[in-house]
Amino acid sequence: NNILKTINDFANKQKWDEIVKLVNSLHLKNNTRDLQLYLKRANALRELKQYDQALQAYREITTHYPTNPWAFFFTVELLSLTGEYTEAKKLSKEYFQTFAGDKEVISYFKGRIPCFFMSYEEISVDWFSLISRKNILYTVPKEKPLKIMPPKHNSDYHVYNSFPFNMNIFFSRPKTTIYSYEDVYLSIDYTRDYKIEYYLFDANKQQIKGLSRGSNPFLLTSNHTLDEPVAFIDDWFTTFNVCHFMLDKLTRVEEFRKTDATSYLLLSQNIYTDFFAQLLKLNFVNFTQYNNCSLQKRVTLKLKKFYYSNSSTIMYRHPGHHMHQNSKIMLEKIREQIPFTSKKHKIYIDRSLAKARRALNNDEVKEFLLSKGFEIVQLEKIPVAEQLSLFRNAECVVGTHGAGLTNIAMCEPGTKVIEILPQFYATQAFWKLARALNLDYDTVVATDPEIPNPKSNHFWKKVSNKSGQRHIIVPLDALDEVLS
Repeated sequence: NNILKTINDFANKQKWDEIVKLVNSLHLKNNTRDLQLYLKRANALRELKQYDQALQAYREITTHYPTNPWAFFFTVELLSLTGEYTEAKKLSKEYFQTFAGDKEVISYFKGRIPCFFMSYEEISVDWFSLISRKNILYTVPKEKPLKIMPPKHNSDYHVYNSFPFNMNIFFSRPKTTIYSYEDVYLSIDYTRDYKIEYYLFDANKQQIKGLSRGSNPFLLTSNHTLDEPVAFIDDWFTTFNVCHFMLDKLTRVEEFRKTDATSYLLLSQNIYTDFFAQLLKLNFVNFTQYNNCSLQKRVTLKLKKFYYSNSSTIMYRHPGHHMHQNSKIMLEKIREQIPFTSKKHKIYIDRSLAKARRALNNDEVKEFLLSKGFEIVQLEKIPVAEQLSLFRNAECVVGTHGAGLTNIAMCEPGTKVIEILPQFYATQAFWKLARALNLDYDTVVATDPEIPNPKSNHFWKKVSNKSGQRHIIVPLDALDEVLS
């Protein structure tokens, strides 16, 4: 009793590591008296997010105490919290079979594990319902290739050395197909916010090939019906990223302007996306509110009318990066909502708070740019509306390749944009965006403190999966030359 009192005191103070140390120091036996201590230790491990050890502890308890319902319940709960739904479902069935004769236990725990009590439908993943031409609502025709000039400096970084540097570069802008479906089911697994999975099923509950993302399709028997027409504006890149949100997902709204869609399905939502929803008077479906089970992050929606673009998965691409006319229309709608003033700003995007691609000589860069009349901004500290206003009224923007440069979409034509390109990592995104919006784009290639500057003929350089994380040194002489 004294030990349990001490453990409860630790728990009230959230000293979970002390509970683990205390129980580990005891010489316990597999008897009923010590069961509570085993459970306290396992629960403490879970609170410490040492999930593997906690799961092992719960399983040991179910082995030594097969008639105790709590160990079964906590094991199922932990499996669900860590996204191991298949195993959780299997164990929950065993659980209800084991305690089928105890109506009180079944009644209590059935309410605690509703999502695993006959909650999944049997589905076939061996064959699919194919996308049909009858589902094609309309097609946005292929547009003329995007014709843009390479930057004045470091052109070889973006294009082959064999190209004349004064030559126009053409990028294709393929057609977009909009599909329409009725009475479909969409299952969303948002256990991992960095890799949200989704599965689309037709009215016969057959998975539609090509319109899903993930490897574990499922259908919940408990689903919520949305009567309003819904358009899917997300895609395979489900991790929230400012660049992908504004240039891909938000611009995709315009692809559905000929439909009667009144709501839009966006898988990653936060205060940033909420701002744009309010600014543009868009309704993003809050699908998480339809989850009836706190133990898992899964939901199935029944959609009366559902619209889908081939740019989301079948021909996955970045609509904003291709700068279709629809993309430019959406960006102009946003720009019109941002006040334009006579005051002009010269902006340096300071990435010193970022995890990757920080300037190791940032103090020298800031001192140099301050002498040129620049403002030093850390976008992480600035509200979204203020960020957009700052760029809307900019005359020059300097920044290292990163999501913060997405804000140049708000700049007026002719605004000077200087992108500092990491030596081993860059895409054509902001080059194409700037040129499509008639911005004065140029580049400075940074150096790497550990690796000498290579000679490369690739369109863009990625020497490894970690190349985008490496920090840089900004050559001030080159920056001065480009500014001049």
